[in-house]
Amino acid sequence: MSSSPAPSYGVGGSPHSNINDIPPATEICSNIEGAGRKREFQTYMMSLDAIDMEDDEQDTLFAKYSVDTVYISYQVLQH
Repeated sequence: MSSSPAPSYGVGGSPHSNINDIPPATEICSNIEGAGRKREFQTYMMSLDAIDMEDDEQDTLFAKYSVDTVYISYQVLQH
C-alpha cells in the first residue's frame, strides 16, 4: 500500500498556496486604501440619508391628512 505525500501548506493555508502568489506590498496597500475610501463614502452617504429620515412638521401633517382622507373615503363608501 503506497501512500501519497501529505500536501504542503503554503502561506495562505491552502495546499496550493505559493510564496509567489502573494501580491506586492504596493498592491496590498492600494487595496487597503481603496477599502478605506469606500467605507468613508458609505458613511458619508448614510449620514446624508439620515438627514432625509428626520421627520419635520410638514411630514407629520401630510401623513395625518393622508390617513384621514383614506379613512373618510372608506367611511363614505360604506354608507
